[in-house]
Amino acid sequence: MIYGAECKLPSRGHRRRLGRALPALAAGALTLVGGVLVSTGTAMAVPAPPPGHINTVAGAAGGGQGLVAGDPEGVAAANGKIYVADTTGGVVDLLDPSTGQTTVVAGGGSGDANGTPATSAALFAPVGVALDASGDLFISDQGDSRVEEVPAVGGTHFGIPMTAGELFTVAGSGHAGAAGDGGPGYAAQLNQPLGIAVDYNGDLFIADSGNNRVQEVSAGGGSNFGQTMAAGAIYTVAGSGVPAAPAGGGTTLPPQQPPPPQLSQPGGVAVDSFGDLLIADTPANLVLEVAANTGGNHFGQSMTAGYTYTVAGSGASVLSGPRGLSLDGSGNLFIADTGDNRVQE
Repeated sequence: MIYGAECKLPSRGHRRRLGRALPALAAGALTLVGGVLVSTGTAMAVPAPPPGHINTVAGAAGGGQGLVAGDPEGVAAANGKIYVADTTGGVVDLLDPSTGQTTVVAGGGSGDANGTPATSAALFAPVGVALDASGDLFISDQGDSRVEEVPAVGGTHFGIPMTAGELFTVAGSGHAGAAGDGGPGYAAQLNQPLGIAVDYNGDLFIADSGNNRVQEVSAGGGSNFGQTMAAGAIYTVAGSGVPAAPAGGGTTLPPQQPPPPQLSQPGGVAVDSFGDLLIADTPANLVLEVAANTGGNHFGQSMTAGYTYTVAGSGASVLSGPRGLSLDGSGNLFIADTGDNRVQE
């Protein structure tokens, strides 16, 4: 499984080609395949491999060796550095491939309160990581049903005064559940959050897997996906909370009008540079897109704002348990096709 994002980092709030949530398959290491990070298994200082070639940059097959000793589930990369969610180790590591050096940047401690230095805080099962345009680090902690932020620079984020390098809860109360829509993100309940993504406005999207939905925490308020949102509040933008009836692998869902369709344990999310939301609907073996705008051609389809479309997992692109999603700077979609042990584009 993999949940994460790579971002090019201009200043906060500037439109950008949105984070590349780099897909991978967890097996104990991080590997570069033609510029895409794949979670497979001893860390070393290595140059980027030629296109189509594969190099290990962290860890060793089977775990327990190298820089990533546990179970790397999520990766995020920016400015030549790689952040790794080591789920069984309960930490997030920062890897510099140019030197082979790693540093724990979050987790490994026992603190649980907002404002705890990130390296003194406890993480129970970090699975997803993402970066926003300012370099702020977001962590989905599946074991604690929360999403945490470690700000790169102090300030007020999601209505919460924050200090750089400390850990703050931005979504989830720490008690698994489904309550709190429309209220502050930190007071709402999540249930086994997995993949996370941040859009060009700093809005946070969460695959709330145990609740069969995707949540958005609005950074600055406004209107998105047909809802008026308050800064720092959390809203359901896809899924009703009721598991979808199985569509069967390779079954294309017809374009659906708002509201977005029911989901079943979504594993990954990504947001493109236009604000369109992509969702890995894992048990349905589909990747869906909820269009933010009308017009244009996405993955060979003309889309209408608020409608939901199948973009992968039908016809020739049959998937098996897709989880992690990634978008590169040109809008190409990468999928961690977990059940098939491969990465698809």
